[in-house]
Amino acid sequence: MKVCVHLIPESGGLLPELQAIKAAGYSGIKQALYWNLTNPKIGRYEFAPYDRLVEGCQQVGLDLTLVIGYGNNYLYGQPGYPNPSGITDDKLPPPVGYKPYEQWLRLVGARYGSFVKVWQFWGEPNSETFWKPAPDLAHYVKLLKLADKFLPGIVYAGNLANVKGTDVPDFEAMRVLRDLGAFKCGRRLGFNPYTQGSVESRRRLTVQAMEIVGVPVAWTEFGHSTGWGFNSDAVKQR
Repeated sequence: MKVCVHLIPESGGLLPELQAIKAAGYSGIKQALYWNLTNPKIGRYEFAPYDRLVEGCQQVGLDLTLVIGYGNNYLYGQPGYPNPSGITDDKLPPPVGYKPYEQWLRLVGARYGSFVKVWQFWGEPNSETFWKPAPDLAHYVKLLKLADKFLPGIVYAGNLANVKGTDVPDFEAMRVLRDLGAFKCGRRLGFNPYTQGSVESRRRLTVQAMEIVGVPVAWTEFGHSTGWGFNSDAVKQR
């Protein structure tokens, strides 16, 4: 099992964190690789923090999954963004110009493809929280197909959030992605079964997802949302 981390941007030394993760019994980590952090200016690329992360994982003996995605809005932004609602997060609007994104993907694949065997493309693109200003799965699949050219190994697509305001997987988004060809070329479905149910209920939901998309499925994140509270002993035990 891998653990999802946010070690970059770095707040301290990477190696002690990685050693602690290894000592806790995890086999690897999942970390987002942000376009806006590694391409801060046109024609300038800064991969040093991720180089240190790869070196640390190799030294400690951890597998690394990189989450590829997110935008670079200040350099290659959507027209009219930030929008009137005041959203200003640089990385959440998806790319609209494919050439700069393609160049970045090419560099990422060449730099880390020999070590990273599993990639995740974006996180929760069916959520307005992570795809600004609103989800667009057709656009997501276009970018996914572009990424396929440069990311060797297994690529998990979708990595879907639950239906908004519920702990129910977004089966309709799975069908849309399937019909748009998101699971061709050896891709897998990732989804995030945050649910107040048991592990067995998550297994049943996973079987339903596999029946819809027809490919292997991974829990790209799972757990208990802090938004549900921790008021009962049963919840704390889960």
